[in-house]
Amino acid sequence: MTITIVAKPTASVGPDQTICEGDNFPLVDPNITATNYNLLVWSAPGGDGSFSDINSLNPTYIPGTNDRLSGQVTLRLEALPNSPCATSATSEMLLSITRIPLVDAGPVSIDYCETDTVIALNNSTVLYADNVLWSTSGSGSFSPNASATNPQYFPSTADIANGSVLLTLTGSQNPGNCGAQSSDDILINFIELPTANAGPDVTICDDNSYTLGQATATNYSSVTWTSSGTGSFDNNNLTNPTYTPSAQDIALGSPITLTVTAVGIGPCQVTESDSMDLTLAPSPEMEIGNDRFLCENTDLSINLTAGVDVSHVDTNSYQWTSSGTGTFLPANTLSTVYQHSPDDLASWYPDPNYADSTTFGTMCNANKR
Repeated sequence: MTITIVAKPTASVGPDQTICEGDNFPLVDPNITATNYNLLVWSAPGGDGSFSDINSLNPTYIPGTNDRLSGQVTLRLEALPNSPCATSATSEMLLSITRIPLVDAGPVSIDYCETDTVIALNNSTVLYADNVLWSTSGSGSFSPNASATNPQYFPSTADIANGSVLLTLTGSQNPGNCGAQSSDDILINFIELPTANAGPDVTICDDNSYTLGQATATNYSSVTWTSSGTGSFDNNNLTNPTYTPSAQDIALGSPITLTVTAVGIGPCQVTESDSMDLTLAPSPEMEIGNDRFLCENTDLSINLTAGVDVSHVDTNSYQWTSSGTGTFLPANTLSTVYQHSPDDLASWYPDPNYADSTTFGTMCNANKR
């Protein structure tokens, strides 16, 4: 009889290997061998990649997402035996995956007040990098140096004047360690301080309201107007509200101080205030006497006394007017004479129903004919 001895299968995948993230792994190492097998089967226990041909001795492995995130995967070669052998031969290797640098400079943007002289970059992280380097689009400086992962940035005057500066964090690998690099940016915004200007001091008549049209405010989150008096604003959170003096404001007789306060934006939680004085000038008062009767061809003399009949007026701005067509002589003095016109006379005779018409007619001995 003839006895045939079937050799057991052998399998060897060689030493552990390392690749760079993003690369595939061709299994072409000469140390990868297999003998006395009926079938070869490649697998990646726990991995999620794929082989170009699982039954080939030298396939290519394409790492999956989980392989990349974990940084390694086990590759196994199994040589199935020839009959009548029942035991397979297996060999494993650890494929390490060098990650591309993971760089996080922190939030996309951060707001700082323009008075802040130091910016702490405490939220930046760098993984899988051999080198770290910060750079700036401006002209500030890093401390202790630009190679620290979490340095402080000292903005320059030009950075602040420009309103913002872009800081870039780069993580890189040495050429012998894949040589990859990644970057991330953070935008630093410089918020200006609030300003407030209540406008110039103003004098108005005490029976008027005043709109604060010359007031200005910038770089604010809110504005608020207040008064030293008891009057009211139509809306004290507007930049240009209208103030209406109260009776107490008017009676006080002294200027009312109106103050605007602007609150800064975001990190600039400071306030800026400015005030103006609103002086309430007494309204003009004038009493020219009772209604009067005039006989035809008689002028009307009006004699007024400053401070008695007329007060709180500009003595240079008198002006007499009439609903008729007569003439004032003169028309711009406190006392005057009114000469009625024919039209004035023709437009009115005593009404028979007027209570004093008989007296009027008797007095002037005139009747409408």
